[in-house]
Amino acid sequence: MGDRRWERRFWLLLAGLTALRVAAVFCLPLDLSPDEAYYWEWSRRLAWGYYSKPPLIAWVIWPFAHLPISGPGSIRLAAALLATLTTLATFLLGRAVGGRAVGFWAALLSAAVPASAVLALIITIDAPLMALWTLSLYLFWRAVQGGHRGWWPAVGLTAGLALLAKQTAAAFWPLAFLFLAATPSERRWLRSPWPYLACLISLLMLVPTLAWNMRHGWITLHHTSHHFRGIEGQAHLSPASLLTFVGSQIGVLSPLIWLGAWWAMVAAARRWASTAPEERFLLLFSLPPLAGITGLSLLQRVNANWPAPFYAAALVLLAMEARRAGWPRPLRPKAAAALGGAMTLLLYAGGLWGNQLPWDPACRLRGWRASAERIGGVVQGLPGRGPLVLAARRRQVASELAFYLPGHPTLYHWPGESRRIKSQYGLWPPPPLEPRPDMVLVTKRRREPPAELRRYCRQVEPLAQVEVEACPARRRAFSLFLCRGLQGWPGVGSR
Repeated sequence: MGDRRWERRFWLLLAGLTALRVAAVFCLPLDLSPDEAYYWEWSRRLAWGYYSKPPLIAWVIWPFAHLPISGPGSIRLAAALLATLTTLATFLLGRAVGGRAVGFWAALLSAAVPASAVLALIITIDAPLMALWTLSLYLFWRAVQGGHRGWWPAVGLTAGLALLAKQTAAAFWPLAFLFLAATPSERRWLRSPWPYLACLISLLMLVPTLAWNMRHGWITLHHTSHHFRGIEGQAHLSPASLLTFVGSQIGVLSPLIWLGAWWAMVAAARRWASTAPEERFLLLFSLPPLAGITGLSLLQRVNANWPAPFYAAALVLLAMEARRAGWPRPLRPKAAAALGGAMTLLLYAGGLWGNQLPWDPACRLRGWRASAERIGGVVQGLPGRGPLVLAARRRQVASELAFYLPGHPTLYHWPGESRRIKSQYGLWPPPPLEPRPDMVLVTKRRREPPAELRRYCRQVEPLAQVEVEACPARRRAFSLFLCRGLQGWPGVGSR
């Protein structure tokens, strides 16, 4: 009966977290981030693939974009619900490997990680990745433990969806087979068709996306490869890059949870020969990839979110270690969860009142709506307006304007003279040039229009300067130029 108390506590925790996350989505006065607006643009043109990422983020956003609710909250509701699924999957995984108490503490710790607050608020590719990766861990463990063989197709399905969320999910099946090979009691599965069938299901789900990439010159692969070119294009040791990465991990996990996760992994690794299968399972899905990414950070810049899925198993392992042997005094679960929770609440407070402080942590999420209102006013005030193309020099600005301008008009990205595709906009058709439309081009503040613009326009004239205060430390400043008689588009043809 006492053990069931932990399950009741979890459901209360999940209900409170869900309410908090949904309230934050709709109540915090934050505009869509440029990445969110960019992925929303993808959702208006559903496809099997996109320039930089697999397609699942666009598919996830699409139904929420069609809710009878306007504004960023409708899009971000997806993030709040996916975060709830991640918390639930963490509890199920912890309960499966260590009991209800382990499940509760693992769920609490994962929710107390400051990065979880961001993933529950900002809808990016990491939100579906974390939910699907954690759910795949749970389903894989249930499959390995036997019982109904339907667990194997289920894990194939969720791991395949994770592959459609982010390239990082490609690590799932290598780690899964590493666990089966390294655990004597589970090697029998290597003589069974079931894990291979599950892996095949995942790979088959990726086929349409691979076909899309093949038709587009493997553009996603080329984009991904630029993340692994070392520092300044060369591989050399950089202690500063390593320290920056470690600092980012301490920040996104909170100091005590980060220390606790590494303490748990090292403790389990030191008794490798005597570890139980569930400990070895969690260890192999956390320590090798986390150690590998940390080592990579010594050679190049590594984004703080890259190792995110591998902490899912580490936090469950941390909860197991706490129940098995007790934590070192400074790392007690309540203290770690309390510190992480406090940092999470500070993030929400920063979103609510940060623009009243000298430094606003949410500054990147402010000023876009106001900028679009000012720019839209200028466009609406154009006299004798005929066919009009709206374009921006940067894809971030194009995406934000497309979302916040009335009616969600089609925006185009002005590529300049570059022949290299730099974003998804470069894969979409250029604007129609017949009849010769006028074009309003939005750039960062500048005195003169881009030099190449005059070659594509009958006449170019400055239109307006727009400046909006995003937060005390930053202003969004734009220049608008009017191109009369657009006669061509870079990379497509000219007059």
